Amino acid sequence: MPKQVLLDAVVEIAGQDLTNYVSQVELEYSYAEVDATTYGSGGAEELIGGLESGSVTFTFRNDYAPGALDEIMRGLVSRTPQTFAIRPNAGNVSTANPQYSGKILVNSWQPIAGNVGDIAGTSRTYRKSGRLTISTST
Repeated sequence: MPKQVLLDAVVEIAGQDLTNYVSQVELEYSYAEVDATTYGSGGAEELIGGLESGSVTFTFRNDYAPGALDEIMRGLVSRTPQTFAIRPNAGNVSTANPQYSGKILVNSWQPIAGNVGDIAGTSRTYRKSGRLTISTST
């Protein structure tokens, strides 16, 4: 059974490569369950997929230098969804290295979080806006 260790995932938000600031990324997407049961369903519930939804969670390692992560993220917080792209490896997009992309609503930022002695960082979850695209070729 093939296995993979995530060593060089790629993370982009709004066209900016944030890979060097991210230590963990989680993408989740699903379709709402819509009840389509009728009297003709034979006494069993029938479900179909409804609206697509999802989110992306990033664990960031903060950097407060000019032009670094904190400044970038402060500039992205808005009411307007931002593009994102994630792939498991730094290489070219392929069937073995798919790129997941779409838009997320970057509606918050937490510039400081942690205990004494912790690495400056934060975990943020942003909801997906619109359809998710999965690319397997460039």
